[in-house]
Amino acid sequence: MSTQQIKLFDSPLWLDHVGYLGGSLEALQGNWQRLGFTTTPAQTLMRQNSHTGELVSLGQRSAHVVLPQGYIEFSELLIADPEHHLAPWLHRGTGLHILALGSDDVLAAHETTSALPLSATGTASRCIEYGTKHGAARFIWFMLQAEASPEGLLCVVQNLNPELVFQATVQTHPNGAQAVSEVVVYFEKPELALGRYRSLLHMEPVQIEMDAWQFQLSRGVLTLCSSATLSRRFGPARFSPGFLPAPFFAALVIEVAELSVARECLQRAEVPFRETIAGLQISPLQATGTHLLLAQA
Repeated sequence: MSTQQIKLFDSPLWLDHVGYLGGSLEALQGNWQRLGFTTTPAQTLMRQNSHTGELVSLGQRSAHVVLPQGYIEFSELLIADPEHHLAPWLHRGTGLHILALGSDDVLAAHETTSALPLSATGTASRCIEYGTKHGAARFIWFMLQAEASPEGLLCVVQNLNPELVFQATVQTHPNGAQAVSEVVVYFEKPELALGRYRSLLHMEPVQIEMDAWQFQLSRGVLTLCSSATLSRRFGPARFSPGFLPAPFFAALVIEVAELSVARECLQRAEVPFRETIAGLQISPLQATGTHLLLAQA
C-alpha cells in the first residue's frame, strides 16, 4: 500500500497548548520562571452560560507562558467540584494534565469526530491585560469524555482572538523558548490507543520504534509510547503515585533559539539538567511532574 493510501489526509489540528495543574498557581509560575520562562499575570477563566449569555467563573485560575508557537498554561482550581472538567485527574497531583489541539473550525472538528464520546462545544474566555491590546480572549472548545482520555483532559480549541493572546510583549523569554514542538503520551500498550487518536486527528501515525508512534501535525508532533521509549529518550524518572501504569502526558519538548542561552539560564538558577545530543533534559522533579526537553529550534 502506498504512503498516499495510508495517510488519510494532513491533520487539520495542531499543538495549540498544554496545561499543568497544581495546588498553587504561584508555585507553578515560580518553578517555570526558574527554568527561564516568563509568565503572564494570573486570571480567572470564565465560561459563557449557553442560556443567558452571562459570563460565569469556571472555578479555575490560570497563568501562561506564551511562545511564538503555542503556549503553556498553569492552573489551580478554586472550587472542589466533582463535576469540574478537570476533576477526573486531580488525584494525580501536580503535573501535565491538559492537551489542547488547535483548530480553525472547532464546530466542524466536533462534527467529524462524532465517533468518539465528546462533550458539547462551549465558550470560555479570559481577560488579557498585558501588552498593548486588552480585552476578553474567547475560545470555543470541546473535550473527549474522561473515560475516552484517561491520560488527561484532551480537547480541541479554536482561539477567536489570537491577536490578544499572542503579543510580542510576553513572547520573549530569558531561555529563548520558541515553540511547543512535541507532547509525549505514555501508555502501557500504546498500540491500543492508536485508533482513538486516528479518529481525533484524522490521520495515520508513523511508527518510529517497536513501542512508539508519532502523529506529524500541521504544527508540532504528538508521540504515543511505552516506558521503554520514554526512558530511552528522556532518561529514567520516578513519577508520582497515580501515574504509572495509567496513561498520562509524560514529556514536553520545547524548542529554543539557542541551547547555549537556555543552558546558561538553568546554570544560573542551579537547576539540574542533563545535556544530550537531543538537547537539555530536565527531570520531572524539576519540571513540575513531567520530563522537559529544551531542544534547538
